[in-house]
Amino acid sequence: LPSVQWNDAGAVVDYFLSILYPGEGRANLDMDRSAAIAFLDSNESGVAAPFSALGNTTGAYDGRVRGMVGMLMSFPRFQEQ
Repeated sequence: LPSVQWNDAGAVVDYFLSILYPGEGRANLDMDRSAAIAFLDSNESGVAAPFSALGNTTGAYDGRVRGMVGMLMSFPRFQEQ
């Protein structure tokens, strides 16, 4: 895996955006990026819970990252590729 700050929500989102949307410019993805960061920084109930506080070996961390990737893949921009 690349050297990314795995507890930094912005860095994790940027990494997955680069994989899922390789041909898109950053400006086109600003709203998607913001939504993904907000998703990572909230728990299952939608309450603010910092992503950076999770250890990257916990089930909660894994669940949030998988959910965020699923969310990114459900956006219309991904379906248009």
